[in-house]
Amino acid sequence: MTTISELLEKRKKQSADKLLATTPKLPRPINGIDGRDGKDGINGKDGVKGERGLNGRDGVDGKDGTNGINGKNGINGKDGVSIKGERGEDGEDGVSIVSAKVDNRGDLIITYSDRRVENVGHVRGVDGRSVSGGGGGARKYADQQLELYVKSEDLILNVKQVSGDYTVTANNDTIIARANNDITITLLDATNRAGKKTFIKNMGVGKVTVKGVSDQKIDNVDCIDILTGAPGSYVSYTFQADETTSNAGYIII
Repeated sequence: MTTISELLEKRKKQSADKLLATTPKLPRPINGIDGRDGKDGINGKDGVKGERGLNGRDGVDGKDGTNGINGKNGINGKDGVSIKGERGEDGEDGVSIVSAKVDNRGDLIITYSDRRVENVGHVRGVDGRSVSGGGGGARKYADQQLELYVKSEDLILNVKQVSGDYTVTANNDTIIARANNDITITLLDATNRAGKKTFIKNMGVGKVTVKGVSDQKIDNVDCIDILTGAPGSYVSYTFQADETTSNAGYIII
């Protein structure tokens, strides 16, 4: 027995076959030319933000850039202001020796430019005109290259005032030391100057060391110290050249 469903399906098939039988056959279609592109569609909404990607590798270092152009010289600065200091006070006038002579007692009298007169002590023995030389016989001071002048029976000696280390010359007879510290005075070479006398007085505040040249000694010692004293009691020595074989140098008289 045929069911309703089967009956309906049979009728559909009959209708389809009838339609195909009555429809003329159409030619096979040929491929046509592509149509133009359509307009861009509207942008879609932004998608969901993705996760952060991994860091990329460091890029290669770039090459050094070209050196820049040298800058221009700066403008010269202005000259500084010169400030003149105040003039200092004038120093006190110096004092020099105007004259020096030995009186009839054998004392050396010095006159200064400030009109002071000072007796610096005894400098002449009993015989002021001759001494005994190493070669025998008397020699006058002129033969020993001493600058001695006779005036009214008094001797005028060459006086030298020093304030630092000093070496005696042939023109020096009297040395006045006025130093603020210890100094050294070197006597003249005693060779061929037997009898030559040099008077040295310390009127300063420092010690005066007197010595001979090379290995020449003074009273058989290397040097003599003249210590400082107070006004009126300054210390002085007279050194006389001696050429004896036992003491080639000076003796103190």
